[in-house]
Amino acid sequence: MILEINISWVSVLFVSFFGVIVWLLSKYFNNRSLWKIIKQESDGLAFSKSLQDASHVDVLLKKLLQKRSRELKRLQTLEEYRKQYTGNVAHELRTPIFAIQGYIESVIDDETMDKETAMHFLKNARKNTFRLEQIITDLDTINKFESKVLKLQKSEFDMHTLFSDVIESLEFYAKDSNIHFEIHGCVPESHRVFADRDKMEQVLVNLGMNSIKYGNKNGLTKFILNDLAASVSIEVSDNGIGIEKKSLNRIFERFYRADTSRSRSEGGSGLGLSICKHVVEAHNKKLFVFSSVGEGSVFSFQLDKA
Repeated sequence: MILEINISWVSVLFVSFFGVIVWLLSKYFNNRSLWKIIKQESDGLAFSKSLQDASHVDVLLKKLLQKRSRELKRLQTLEEYRKQYTGNVAHELRTPIFAIQGYIESVIDDETMDKETAMHFLKNARKNTFRLEQIITDLDTINKFESKVLKLQKSEFDMHTLFSDVIESLEFYAKDSNIHFEIHGCVPESHRVFADRDKMEQVLVNLGMNSIKYGNKNGLTKFILNDLAASVSIEVSDNGIGIEKKSLNRIFERFYRADTSRSRSEGGSGLGLSICKHVVEAHNKKLFVFSSVGEGSVFSFQLDKA
């Protein structure tokens, strides 16, 4: 009987001891996990050590809550940007699609329409298909830059020759506004750079088209080169309507338009300046803009010399 009692007591003691060991181990590993989080969330070693004191747990919690609050705010900003971006894409695509649909349906529905009018409608429909293609191509270009898929094809070339080629392609679009182009600050073969020529041509054409859209009649757009120590400074300036200060930080966003009514009537994808920014940044440079309302705008960036 006494032996049975002793055995039962030993069993109870063993179970209790085992339970205490399990409890201590769980506390140890929980504390280790907590300490790991503390070390990750703390700014430095001194702060981490200060948190070993239980009285500083409130500091940790406050820090964690602040970080989560910042993350939540960032996610809300990204979600708002996503909604705005999706709405802009839908609007930009809808405009040429509705125009194409309207012109084609007019030709189909009006059996008495003369050939000249029908041809005029079909040409307008084709014009909008080009605009639709431009939007899709520009979107694809930006996405490739952001995903690092699109690689630069760098070579040595002369900026003066590129300026001349760009101006030649822009003169047709500038006829209605009678906007003139000038090259300043260089002579042929004086400024050779090492960059992706096709992408640089795209940047200069987009900046030139921007000066046409927002330029005044009989205006002037200058393509300017300045010789620096190891690089060449490139500027595209105009004497157009300029950009309001509140819009300067946003003009490189996709589909952002400083003058919505005017730029939409001029056409385009609304992605030109965004593409310019991506191309220049792909060359490890930065695109700057300086502008005053009524005085025009200046876009500038640098390229490495050849």
